[in-house]
Amino acid sequence: MNAGLTVGVVGAVMGVVVLAAASKVALLILTALLFPGRVLRARARIEAQPGSYLMRGFVVVAIVGLVSMALANTPGRIFGLALLIALGFFAVVGAAAIVRIAAERILSEGTAMPPFAALTRGAIVCVLAVLVPIFGWFVVLPVGLCISVGGGIAAFVTPTRSRALCPIPGEGQAVDGEVR
Repeated sequence: MNAGLTVGVVGAVMGVVVLAAASKVALLILTALLFPGRVLRARARIEAQPGSYLMRGFVVVAIVGLVSMALANTPGRIFGLALLIALGFFAVVGAAAIVRIAAERILSEGTAMPPFAALTRGAIVCVLAVLVPIFGWFVVLPVGLCISVGGGIAAFVTPTRSRALCPIPGEGQAVDGEVR
């Protein structure tokens, strides 16, 4: 029997790609809705200095990647896996910030739509850009990953004093007795 590509195999692969893309869109929208303060903080940082966060993200991705590979065949492999999971979390928060930027630019083009529709379209555009053969895989994906990681980390570890530079609406106000 020939083990070549059949219509069924090609269809299955296409189905997996479509489902993975839809899952990524849903994850980005959910992250933007669950962590609005952090996503807005990352958005402000990425918009202000995209090149700086690209380089910061590249350094973090390189270091975490090397450490994880070094720990892959050792008893400390769970630590390497934990590092990759943390990196993924920061990348998703930063990617949700990029989706917010895309959504705001879609709204600024004069389209009359609810903000959630613009957020959904921004997520779809960002995910589809990564799926473009060659350019999307080898340019958009690595650059987007590095900017996302850099911005995502900055949203969590940026010192308090820099909040005056990039204020987040509603940040620092008391909500139910707690300061956000």
